[in-house]
Amino acid sequence: MLCRKSGESMKKYAKCILSVLLAAITAILAGCGQKEYEVVDANGNTVLNADYSAPEFHIEEKTKTSPDTGGVDVVFFADSEDGVFYRKDGDTLRSFYVSGVDMGLSDATTDMDNPNVSYETYLEWFTQIKEMHANTVRVFTEMPPQFYTALLDYNTQHGDDPLYLMHGIWFPENYMWDYPMEAFDADEVVIKAFEKSAREISDVVHGNCKGITYGKQTNVTFSADVSKWLVGYILGLEWSADFVDATNKHADKSAYEGDYLKTSAEAAPFEAFLCRIGNTLIAHETEKYSAQTPVSFLNWMTTDPLTHTNEPYPEEDQAAVNTENIIRTDKYLAGLFAALDIYPYYPEFINYQPEYSGYTDPLTDRPNNYKAYLLDLKKAYTVPIIVAEFGVPTSRGVASESVLGYNQGGLTEQEQGMFVSNMIVDIASSGYAGSLIFSWQDEWFKQTWNTFRYGAKNPATRTPNVMSAEQNYGILAMLPGADDTVVIDGDTSEWTDADVVLESDAATISAKTDEGYLYLFAKLKGRKTFDNTKLFIPVSTLGVGSDQYKAEKLSFDKPADMIICLDGKENSKVLVDEYYDFFQYRYGWIMGWIITDDNFGVKNTGEYTLQRQWVTGELQLPATGETIPPIINESGTLLFGSTDPNSKAYNSVADFTYKKNVAELRIPWYLLNILNVREGVCVNDFMKENAEGTAAFSQVLIGAGVNGESLTLQPVNIEKKDASEFHTRLKHSYEIISATLKMLHSAES
Repeated sequence: MLCRKSGESMKKYAKCILSVLLAAITAILAGCGQKEYEVVDANGNTVLNADYSAPEFHIEEKTKTSPDTGGVDVVFFADSEDGVFYRKDGDTLRSFYVSGVDMGLSDATTDMDNPNVSYETYLEWFTQIKEMHANTVRVFTEMPPQFYTALLDYNTQHGDDPLYLMHGIWFPENYMWDYPMEAFDADEVVIKAFEKSAREISDVVHGNCKGITYGKQTNVTFSADVSKWLVGYILGLEWSADFVDATNKHADKSAYEGDYLKTSAEAAPFEAFLCRIGNTLIAHETEKYSAQTPVSFLNWMTTDPLTHTNEPYPEEDQAAVNTENIIRTDKYLAGLFAALDIYPYYPEFINYQPEYSGYTDPLTDRPNNYKAYLLDLKKAYTVPIIVAEFGVPTSRGVASESVLGYNQGGLTEQEQGMFVSNMIVDIASSGYAGSLIFSWQDEWFKQTWNTFRYGAKNPATRTPNVMSAEQNYGILAMLPGADDTVVIDGDTSEWTDADVVLESDAATISAKTDEGYLYLFAKLKGRKTFDNTKLFIPVSTLGVGSDQYKAEKLSFDKPADMIICLDGKENSKVLVDEYYDFFQYRYGWIMGWIITDDNFGVKNTGEYTLQRQWVTGELQLPATGETIPPIINESGTLLFGSTDPNSKAYNSVADFTYKKNVAELRIPWYLLNILNVREGVCVNDFMKENAEGTAAFSQVLIGAGVNGESLTLQPVNIEKKDASEFHTRLKHSYEIISATLKMLHSAES
């Protein structure tokens, strides 16, 4: 149990994290020079001004004589002897190191049942990916026909330098969580669906798939043959440990022998299940197209083949999937490889396993838990290994933390570029065969475990949540509005008299809105400045808050659910009424993980508390006996800085700036308990309803004043739109990653 009066320990923890972060930054400042940026941490503080560069490392090129494949067309080989991919080039095999990105199905408002990303957009993305010095795009499942047409056309135009493809094959994920929750159900529902998907993806890649149903579309044809650029197939998804265990109860199904793949004597039933699907895919491609492609079976850290003695959550180490128990026969020439999703912050063993914590990276002479795990994992495989997903998001919210500072959120775009670059080198220097960055684009439809889960009723009205880590992994940003609504930089020329919402004795307040933020422009009256004046902006949405703020002797003519407090560069914040504090409701009232305040759940107390976000509970480490304190993100703390991407001081997670008596702010709607401004949906009155849910709100009201005043709240004009608007921009991480990939693939000097 955690008492909220533990702020001092949290401050000490934050300082510790910052020191580790600075050490991590320093650690990667040797090698290939890159574009200069002024580095700012997530609190808006300048911590370094230097050329970004990753530790210097170069991929060694290897060659072999191309083998006789007996008339079977094999372009890529997964070579277990050398641990690399080889690409056929006439009579020679040339090593091919996979440097790529994962690409999802969607742009910001895509209907996931009817993906509508255009041919022209795909062409633009392929160009940007190649200009980043990546060589591969990985997709998780069947893409719309225009994806393959665009890839064919792009590669035809760039014959000497094409963009290669790594293709995933999924089956319906709900089979893991609903019926049948195992792979060997009596009706073979899972096996039949997975085999159908494998054959269909093979036909799609070979441009020979007609008359199928794709999402909401029927009679769809895939005619673009992109098979000559196919590096490999990745079968499956991140397996639920319970799904694996349930499948492994079928002890009589632990063996499988096909023409192309078979199991070893040590195989578990789940591995036999995967072996059967892989054999089905290889047989289909061999017999229908006289072609073969390297195949892998996706895995992740939760079900890796290792034992992690210091993992505090047993479910994260309860099941193992060992694809080394799947063996190719002599008829399968292309070869098997391993593909694992490896993130730097979760499961917790990556932070606390003693062997990883005690490792020093010889490239940097610094601790490197992430690379220590990579090296440990590599020992478990004889086939080439790639990291199929890795990355960090640029969300304002945080979902997990890494001891290296490679957190799941709360990072600037520059930090994303640095940390991804560092991991690129970690993976390559650990002897892996490639890596795929997650992800190419931000994805607004994603949900994160520690935010209120809400999906738009209509994809066209989907809005972003910058507090959600899962939405913000992209190198390509999906940003609200048709263009930047407001740039938080102190330039007031964007504001006009038409934006003024209210005039109070203390200040004039103007407002604008878009899908992601409430933007405010505050101008103090008289001789006040923001260095010596606290300005309070009460906000009413659902109207269940208080009509006063006791601590500052403020009163309101309408109930204020939140209060934005502008109090200098370090102490500005968003407060929520104790009654409407969703954090306390979920993690105290429902979960019992914290002790709620005395005023929680009581209406109109005049008490407000900081908006917060749960990150990690108290951890008991089984091997070392240590207790790790819980981590709570003080998400209501506002970050000072500039959101101008053309400025050296750009801070992508900044909230506000001020100069003398004028201030600009952008407040994420989620900090105001608003879930979708286009649909008018907010967090409900959970205490009244006795359950978390949603409610409709009709308007947003704001006021402005200083200590001791009575404030009148006025409505903000929120433009009604039938569909959300968005625009894209390459994040600052793009250029940093580009320089790292260029260095990686350049010859050693």
